[in-house]
Amino acid sequence: MLFALIFCQSLNRLQRGLSAIAELLVTKEYGILIKVSRQSKGYSARKLLEKFPDKDWSCSALDGLLLQIDITGSADTKSGSSRERTVCTRDMQVSVQMATTLSTNCA
Repeated sequence: MLFALIFCQSLNRLQRGLSAIAELLVTKEYGILIKVSRQSKGYSARKLLEKFPDKDWSCSALDGLLLQIDITGSADTKSGSSRERTVCTRDMQVSVQMATTLSTNCA
């Protein structure tokens, strides 16, 4: 029962941490470096902040990332979990121009 409670609390923290990862702005190289530092040296969020003072990382976002690394073993987000990519194509530009001209002609 106690294990289930601790596990549920960890999952809740992980979910909050995943949303904080978007704010963290960690490049792939720094993600790998943070993962290795956590797994091999046991660095905490505060130690990482001391090691990289020039980065604009928050302690809570690093805590979320370290929790994700501890649980899943990876610093990467799931594929397909991010916002869908949109591309500005010529067809899209033409359709937007047509829609704006139609709306201005109707008014």
